[in-house]
Amino acid sequence: MSRRRYAALLLAAIACLFPLANQGSAQSPIDRARRHLAAGEFAAAKQVAMSLPVENRGNVLAQVAHGQAATGSPTAAAGSLLATNGLSGSTAPMGIPAAGMAGGGAIADFDSLMELIQTTVVPDTWEALGGPSTMSPYPAGVLVDPNGLIRDVAASADADQLRLLRSQSLQQTASPQRDWLTKSPLRKVSLNRLQHELARQLISGRSLDSAVRNLAGLSTIQYVFLSEAGDDVILAGPVGGIRLDADQQPIDIETGRAPMRIDLLGMALAAVEQRQPFGCTIEPTPEGIARSQQVTAEIQSGNLAAAAASPKLKEALGLQNIRVFGTADDTPMAMLMIQADRHMKMLALGTQPMPRGVANYMEIVEATLDQGPLTGSFLRMWFAPQPLDVRCDSQKQAFELSGLPLQLITEQQAANAQGERFAVAADPRAQQFAETFNRHFVDIARQYPLHDRLRGLYDLTAIAQLLHQQMPAEERIAATGLLARPDQWMEPNVQPARQTESLVVHRRFRKGKTIHSVVVASGGVLLEPSKSLTNEPVVYTALASVSSRQAKLPARQDHWWWD
Repeated sequence: MSRRRYAALLLAAIACLFPLANQGSAQSPIDRARRHLAAGEFAAAKQVAMSLPVENRGNVLAQVAHGQAATGSPTAAAGSLLATNGLSGSTAPMGIPAAGMAGGGAIADFDSLMELIQTTVVPDTWEALGGPSTMSPYPAGVLVDPNGLIRDVAASADADQLRLLRSQSLQQTASPQRDWLTKSPLRKVSLNRLQHELARQLISGRSLDSAVRNLAGLSTIQYVFLSEAGDDVILAGPVGGIRLDADQQPIDIETGRAPMRIDLLGMALAAVEQRQPFGCTIEPTPEGIARSQQVTAEIQSGNLAAAAASPKLKEALGLQNIRVFGTADDTPMAMLMIQADRHMKMLALGTQPMPRGVANYMEIVEATLDQGPLTGSFLRMWFAPQPLDVRCDSQKQAFELSGLPLQLITEQQAANAQGERFAVAADPRAQQFAETFNRHFVDIARQYPLHDRLRGLYDLTAIAQLLHQQMPAEERIAATGLLARPDQWMEPNVQPARQTESLVVHRRFRKGKTIHSVVVASGGVLLEPSKSLTNEPVVYTALASVSSRQAKLPARQDHWWWD
């Protein structure tokens, strides 16, 4: 069936669904909307719909989107769907009301609309919109607490400069859009326009393009600007040019940092909005710990040969359980947290090399044997939030962020015969390793981009909390909308990880012949939006001028990022 024929049938169906009112009687707004829909006058129908009460508006807007999609206008359909964001009683995907709401008959769900668009927009149109592509998963694993990422915002002395930078970034400019891979001293991303671009690409029947997936190359977000109308947020930071690394992942040429990803942005916004902690843990089973205690006793008594100690202890511990909480376990973000957590422990035990000149935990133990041998306790390590410093202008519409949003935390644990663990006195060597890891985190992240992606997750969570603190709810919804509802657009695309092998390392140090066994028992990642991630912003007058210079919006509405 041709697209034109399909569109005609759809309009006829709309006419049947919304029978025309008696032309001799005064028409209500809903009657006028129905007439416009039946005539294919979608712009007029949408204008009338926006004047309707909230409980009726979403129903008509959904029909407008169907008609626009059927007649080959996916971008316009995206705008109509986005107009349903935040409507009361709207629970279906993309804000489309559930079937049976007041104002008409059944409304198709988002999946049906996507199918309609994909069957009525010809492949040539897809190519013109950017072409089909695939979303690639990437590595993940850690403990993140969104409420500890940013310190309280305090006023600073140079707020005028920041206000100027914000003003310039928000003003319109006709500068042409360049390739997102190119270098820029300060790249800006509009979250409001990004959510529209996200909807446009989804409705066009294609996967997200690389610019959207990687937030136009932003790996460092130095500034956050709020529009005066309260309906937009501008993220800004330098981009040193983008290239692909050995794993075919994009990285910044100058800093080596990984661009932040839209799926992590969506998860961070949603977690903070819902005050929902999320993260992962990797834990040994009580049975495995109990068995390992028995093997440890054999090692200490000399009944188990040194060569057999490591494999025997690993076998006794068995597999450790992986738990992802507060978010789906089949997303790239879940894998990021799991992999980063496990890789950090490999660095600690020396099974993966630290940067040159940076000691791992086992090397620290060897260098400090005069403090006594290891006690056979379990070493627990995890990533936790570290508040960012924030400066703002006097109006609190321009913010400058600095600092490292995460830190490594350690804890010593012992276990009883039943495998139950409990905290014991801290090991100063473990604390020394954590301090060393945190001090050299930038070097570690440059060598292993996996950890920089984790840092980006903490950064985005901190920014999401900053918006939650500084913007009213209705303004946040207007500015982020679809972005903050990743469950409606982020597709599961990885196999969930359920278990992992235990990490066990044995080393014979030169002082004596004692074999020291180290087991990394547990850890993980936690983002906890209920806690503060920022300090009180400090007023910095110079930020006002920075804002007015840099926050200019391009005149073209489809330009969601610019330099």
